[in-house]
Amino acid sequence: MHDRFSRGRTIVIAIIAWFFLTNILSLVLGLGSEGPLPGLALAMLVFELVLFYFLYTRRNWARLVMGALSLLIALFEGWIAVYIHDLNLAGILFFLCFGSTFLLTAGLLFFSPDVREYFLQRD
Repeated sequence: MHDRFSRGRTIVIAIIAWFFLTNILSLVLGLGSEGPLPGLALAMLVFELVLFYFLYTRRNWARLVMGALSLLIALFEGWIAVYIHDLNLAGILFFLCFGSTFLLTAGLLFFSPDVREYFLQRD
Protein backbone atom coordinates (compact mmCIF):
# COMPACT_ATOMS: atom_id res chain seq x y z
CA MET A 1 0.00 0.00 0.00
CA HIS A 2 2.82 2.42 0.85
CA ASP A 3 4.50 1.64 -2.47
CA ARG A 4 1.35 2.56 -4.39
CA PHE A 5 1.10 5.78 -2.36
CA SER A 6 4.66 6.82 -3.24
CA ARG A 7 4.12 6.00 -6.94
CA GLY A 8 0.95 8.10 -6.85
CA ARG A 9 2.84 10.99 -5.26
CA THR A 10 5.55 10.71 -7.93
CA ILE A 11 2.92 10.81 -10.68
CA VAL A 12 1.26 13.87 -9.12
CA ILE A 13 4.62 15.66 -8.83
CA ALA A 14 5.40 14.82 -12.47
CA ILE A 15 2.01 16.22 -13.55
CA ILE A 16 2.62 19.40 -11.56
CA ALA A 17 6.09 19.73 -13.13
CA TRP A 18 4.69 19.20 -16.64
CA PHE A 19 1.98 21.84 -16.18
CA PHE A 20 4.46 24.27 -14.62
CA LEU A 21 6.96 23.77 -17.46
CA THR A 22 4.36 24.29 -20.17
CA ASN A 23 3.00 27.38 -18.41
CA ILE A 24 6.44 28.95 -18.04
CA LEU A 25 7.15 28.19 -21.69
CA SER A 26 3.90 29.79 -22.85
CA LEU A 27 4.57 32.79 -20.64
CA VAL A 28 8.08 33.26 -22.05
CA LEU A 29 6.90 32.79 -25.64
CA GLY A 30 3.99 35.15 -25.10
CA LEU A 31 6.04 37.99 -23.60
CA GLY A 32 7.06 39.30 -27.01
CA SER A 33 3.54 39.28 -28.41
CA GLU A 34 0.97 42.01 -28.29
CA GLY A 35 -2.51 41.62 -26.96
CA PRO A 36 -3.86 39.64 -24.03
CA LEU A 37 -1.65 36.55 -24.40
CA PRO A 38 1.02 37.44 -21.78
CA GLY A 39 -1.64 38.47 -19.26
CA LEU A 40 -3.66 35.31 -19.84
CA ALA A 41 -0.58 33.14 -19.49
CA LEU A 42 0.35 34.88 -16.23
CA ALA A 43 -3.20 34.57 -14.86
CA MET A 44 -3.24 30.86 -15.80
CA LEU A 45 0.11 30.35 -14.07
CA VAL A 46 -1.13 31.98 -10.85
CA PHE A 47 -4.37 29.96 -10.97
CA GLU A 48 -2.48 26.73 -11.51
CA LEU A 49 0.07 27.47 -8.77
CA VAL A 50 -2.81 27.60 -6.31
CA LEU A 51 -4.25 24.44 -7.85
CA PHE A 52 -0.83 22.72 -7.62
CA TYR A 53 -0.75 23.35 -3.87
CA PHE A 54 -4.14 21.75 -3.36
CA LEU A 55 -3.27 18.90 -5.71
CA TYR A 56 -0.08 18.14 -3.80
CA THR A 57 -1.92 18.32 -0.46
CA ARG A 58 -4.31 15.66 -1.80
CA ARG A 59 -7.55 17.57 -2.20
CA ASN A 60 -9.76 15.42 -4.40
CA TRP A 61 -11.57 18.41 -5.91
CA ALA A 62 -8.18 19.67 -7.17
CA ARG A 63 -7.58 16.31 -8.86
CA LEU A 64 -10.94 16.59 -10.61
CA VAL A 65 -10.36 20.22 -11.65
CA MET A 66 -6.85 19.44 -12.93
CA GLY A 67 -8.17 16.40 -14.80
CA ALA A 68 -10.93 18.46 -16.42
CA LEU A 69 -8.43 21.20 -17.28
CA SER A 70 -6.17 18.58 -18.86
CA LEU A 71 -9.06 17.31 -20.97
CA LEU A 72 -9.92 20.83 -22.11
CA ILE A 73 -6.32 21.53 -23.07
CA ALA A 74 -6.12 18.23 -24.97
CA LEU A 75 -9.31 19.07 -26.89
CA PHE A 76 -8.04 22.56 -27.64
CA GLU A 77 -4.70 21.22 -28.93
CA GLY A 78 -6.56 18.74 -31.15
CA TRP A 79 -8.79 21.53 -32.42
CA ILE A 80 -5.72 23.60 -33.30
CA ALA A 81 -4.16 20.67 -35.16
CA VAL A 82 -7.29 20.05 -37.21
CA TYR A 83 -8.73 23.52 -37.85
CA ILE A 84 -5.74 25.86 -38.19
CA HIS A 85 -5.04 25.68 -41.91
CA ASP A 86 -1.67 27.44 -41.85
CA LEU A 87 0.03 24.50 -40.11
CA ASN A 88 2.30 22.14 -41.98
CA LEU A 89 2.55 18.45 -41.15
CA ALA A 90 5.16 19.06 -38.44
CA GLY A 91 2.91 21.64 -36.77
CA ILE A 92 -0.08 19.31 -36.89
CA LEU A 93 1.93 16.47 -35.38
CA PHE A 94 3.34 18.79 -32.69
CA PHE A 95 -0.10 19.89 -31.53
CA LEU A 96 -1.47 16.34 -31.64
CA CYS A 97 1.46 15.02 -29.59
CA PHE A 98 1.28 17.94 -27.19
CA GLY A 99 -2.45 17.42 -26.74
CA SER A 100 -1.98 13.70 -26.20
CA THR A 101 0.30 14.41 -23.22
CA PHE A 102 -2.55 16.31 -21.58
CA LEU A 103 -4.93 13.48 -22.44
CA LEU A 104 -2.51 11.11 -20.71
CA THR A 105 -2.41 13.47 -17.73
CA ALA A 106 -6.21 13.44 -17.47
CA GLY A 107 -6.23 9.65 -17.72
CA LEU A 108 -3.70 9.35 -14.91
CA LEU A 109 -5.59 11.77 -12.68
CA PHE A 110 -8.94 10.07 -13.26
CA PHE A 111 -8.07 6.39 -13.60
CA SER A 112 -4.66 5.57 -12.08
CA PRO A 113 -4.97 3.33 -8.99
CA ASP A 114 -1.70 4.79 -7.69
CA VAL A 115 -2.99 8.37 -7.91
CA ARG A 116 -6.28 7.29 -6.37
CA GLU A 117 -4.38 5.71 -3.46
CA TYR A 118 -2.37 8.91 -3.01
CA PHE A 119 -5.56 10.93 -2.68
CA LEU A 120 -7.24 8.43 -0.32
CA GLN A 121 -4.42 8.40 2.25
CA ARG A 122 -4.64 10.99 5.00
CA ASP A 123 -1.87 11.97 7.40
